[in-house]
Amino acid sequence: MKRLMFCSLILMSVAENERLMMQTISNYIGGMVLKCQKKMEFKNDVIQDLLEFWNKDNDLRSEDLGCALVCVFEENDFLDSEFKEVQRDNVEGFFRASGAGDKMSQTLLQLFERCKTSTTNIDNLCDSALQVAKCFRRGIFEQQWAPARQDTTTGA
Repeated sequence: MKRLMFCSLILMSVAENERLMMQTISNYIGGMVLKCQKKMEFKNDVIQDLLEFWNKDNDLRSEDLGCALVCVFEENDFLDSEFKEVQRDNVEGFFRASGAGDKMSQTLLQLFERCKTSTTNIDNLCDSALQVAKCFRRGIFEQQWAPARQDTTTGA
């Protein structure tokens, strides 16, 4: 019984670490979106959508959010110049720089690649990026790595 409880505590600790890493990654992407907002002059609704990204009830429908993510992908060289192929070293390096370890970085890279591959038939870059984000979010929820949502009404 003690061994089972110890193993449960270890698993909870590992899951919490992944959630913290995802929060760090989310914060960095949020900062990039703010930089892109200055370039692209999109509405503040995009920021609200981003703040609600980890809310399962948020359908992520805003094409503007997709366009903001295209900017983030460009700024970080996540995709080749034609937006077709994932630049593996850049994506994995981004996850590592955010604090993810080897296993988590590889898992996130594979998820990103799988999500990008699933959008190859979408010609609109903004819609493609939005679909990648939706797929990636689904995968993070499946891994149970989604960070806790922050209350955006109180700033907590």
